[in-house]
Amino acid sequence: MNGNEIYENIAKRTDGQIYVGVVGPVRSGKSTFIKRFMETLVLPNIEDDAERRRARDELPQSSQGKTVMTTEPKFIPEKAVTVRVDGTSSFLLRMIDCVGFIVEGAEGLTEDGRPRMVHTPWSQEAMSFDEAAEFGTRKVISEHCTIAMLVTTDGTIGEIPRENYVAAEEKTAAELKKYGKPFVVILNCADTRDPQSNALAYELEEKYGAPVALVNCTQLDGDDIVRILEMILPQFPVTEFDIMLPDYLSALGYGHAVNKSIRETALKLCSRVDKIKDAAEALSHMTDDENIASVTIDNTDYGTGRVTLTAATDPGLYYASVSEISGCDIRDDADLFTAVKRMRQNELIYGKYAQALKQTEETGYGVAGPELSDMSIETPKVVKQTGGYGVKLTVSAHTTHMIGVDVVTEINPVVGTEQQSSDLVKYLSDEFDRAPENLWNTNMFGKTLKELADEGLSQKTDRLSEQTRHKFAETLQRVINEGSSGMICIIL
Repeated sequence: MNGNEIYENIAKRTDGQIYVGVVGPVRSGKSTFIKRFMETLVLPNIEDDAERRRARDELPQSSQGKTVMTTEPKFIPEKAVTVRVDGTSSFLLRMIDCVGFIVEGAEGLTEDGRPRMVHTPWSQEAMSFDEAAEFGTRKVISEHCTIAMLVTTDGTIGEIPRENYVAAEEKTAAELKKYGKPFVVILNCADTRDPQSNALAYELEEKYGAPVALVNCTQLDGDDIVRILEMILPQFPVTEFDIMLPDYLSALGYGHAVNKSIRETALKLCSRVDKIKDAAEALSHMTDDENIASVTIDNTDYGTGRVTLTAATDPGLYYASVSEISGCDIRDDADLFTAVKRMRQNELIYGKYAQALKQTEETGYGVAGPELSDMSIETPKVVKQTGGYGVKLTVSAHTTHMIGVDVVTEINPVVGTEQQSSDLVKYLSDEFDRAPENLWNTNMFGKTLKELADEGLSQKTDRLSEQTRHKFAETLQRVINEGSSGMICIIL
């Protein structure tokens, strides 16, 4: 991302109001950081001259030594100013300087050997300077800032050693995490190339789970600021996951086992992700689901917190799914195309008779009308008619007629005594009431009820001999072509 995109995204996540809380231990370079940040990024991009002059006058003063210079939290500038970067991105910005948490060795905390007392807007009673500093810092973190810079040092910028900063540094990080504030650790050092300083930066990144910018605050430039702001974007929360799955999975249905498994895996992993920076590592574990072959993050919208990813499945799952819904054995594309071709042929055949089948189910009788390919026409003939002559055209076509017949069969097993018969009737009745579908599997003398029923029904349908069937067809043909007014049906 370029600088303009970074500013736009941060502005979106903060509703266009970027309030940068600069917090951390005292005497770590917070005021210096603010001064350089304002001079480099903010002041040159304030369009109103009066606002620019006022903001410059409100810049904090920085100094060397052990004495704490900042006495209370301060908004810089006092009123948020509109900053326009590259002529396109605009946002309201102000920085918040605070005293910070006290470190051992800092001076200016006592007067005449007693704790220095100060009056604050938060209490009617005077409180010690270190209490006020801690209270004000917590207030900046919890109420005022939308993003934060935790400024600390490796001990090379002044007279206070590194170990004295650790407790205040840890306290600041804990407060920022407590209130869910996105933050970057600014490790202020004299020489950014120093191996020990670089090692400390990696150590702090691991310790606080936040990015660390190793800088010399007195030399902070535009590139440093862009890099720092880019670091903070992944610290914002994820608001939405868009997981793109192969289209064929939707055809399986929401409740299908494959979709259910993928859904449960995704929900479990997404629930573990809080910040954008954690998304890639957590979602890579979607491949732990046997249905997912790979996961690719396609886009991370830092401005909205939306993460879009594509989860690919193994080709074998695709063919297995096609096999499942088609009832065919599909192992590769060749099998798939063969099955599609066969199904199309079957569809054409079924389509011809579908309406007739529906009619048969509804009325007991259905007709599949002829298509053009079924029709034949004889040679036209001249015929004499009353009062003149005409042309005779004879068209014939094969039509299929379907008749629905309810076939009834009885199963009369001989079981023995009347009591035994009554017991069997009771058992069958109970089974029918409990689970009718299981009744068909009831064993009766070595055969299931279904097998006995099939035999009885087949015996009746097979009674219709081929000769009788031909006669039925001939009779129906005459009735349709000649009419049924004179039809007499005799069954012997």
